[in-house]
Formats: sequence, C-alpha cells, structure tokens
Amino acid sequence: MYDVRAIANWFIERAKRDGKTLTAMQLQKLTYIAHGWSLAFDEPLVHETVEAWQWGPVFRSIYREFSEFGSEPITRLATAFDGTDLLNRDIHIEDYSEPPAERTDVFLESVWENYGQFTASQLMNMTHRKGTPWHQVLDENGGRLPRYAVIEDEQIKRYYKELLRERNETATESTVSS
Repeated sequence: MYDVRAIANWFIERAKRDGKTLTAMQLQKLTYIAHGWSLAFDEPLVHETVEAWQWGPVFRSIYREFSEFGSEPITRLATAFDGTDLLNRDIHIEDYSEPPAERTDVFLESVWENYGQFTASQLMNMTHRKGTPWHQVLDENGGRLPRYAVIEDEQIKRYYKELLRERNETATESTVSS
C-alpha cells in the first residue's frame, strides 16, 4: 500500500502531462475513487483512513497538504520528510517496491482515463449519490456527519465490487446483443 500523498502526486503529474491542473477537491475524489476501485480487486491502494466530510470522502493528509489552495489549481507536489537527507522531498509511487510501480501506474492511468475529465463538482456528485459509502455514513448518522466519521474500507470495497459487477454485466449484455 502507498502513502496517499504518492497517489495524489501521481494524479497531479498526470494532469500536468495533459496540460491540466487539479483542485484539492478533484484530487481528493480521484484518489478516493482509485482506492475504491483498487479495493474492488481486493487490493487496498493506500493505508490511510477515509473520512466522511461535508464535501465527500476525504483523506486527511491530502487535505492538510493542499488546503492552502482552496478551490484554486494545485501548483506543487506533496512532500514527505526524508530521514536520510533530513529534507522534505516529493513523494512518488516509484518510492515503493510493493506493489510494482509499473502495475500501479497502469491501474491509475485507467482511473484517470475514466474520471480525469470530470470537474470537482461532478466528482463530488458521484461520491455523494444515494448508496455510496459517503451517503451510507450520512444515513447511519441520521443525516448528520459527526466529526471524523470514518468510511470503512469494507464499505468502500462492497460498493465498488457492486459497481464492478454491474459493469461486467453490462459489458456481457452488450457482447451478447451484438
């Protein structure tokens, strides 16, 4: 599993290759969606807890790292303290040996291709739909989100496994009817 900031940096760099920028909300949602799809394949992507905040699923370390940007484009990468050099340095998926960065890169590219074109509000709407893990936490708490409400990985996994099953059924039906 990765530090969530390494995944966030991957999306920032990927957007830049397309001549785009991301806001903090887009980054939160893309990272959350990537984690969800990874859980659907029984492979957690990050080792940080997801919290249910007013504007949707949030990784606290991404919030802390990029909150200064508000709704403006993010203009730098997340950093981590390197105990060897005693400096902060950019953090990347290549810094990890497991899982292989190449495999993660292919996976994240797929997430980018499917979700990278959406605005922050479109991504927020996706993560706020009825039945989503965020909405489940809202419902479980009587329509109010308590401070630091956790969205359990198991909830996220069930939701994305169901999305995967629906996509596979749709693909099968399309093939059969062709």
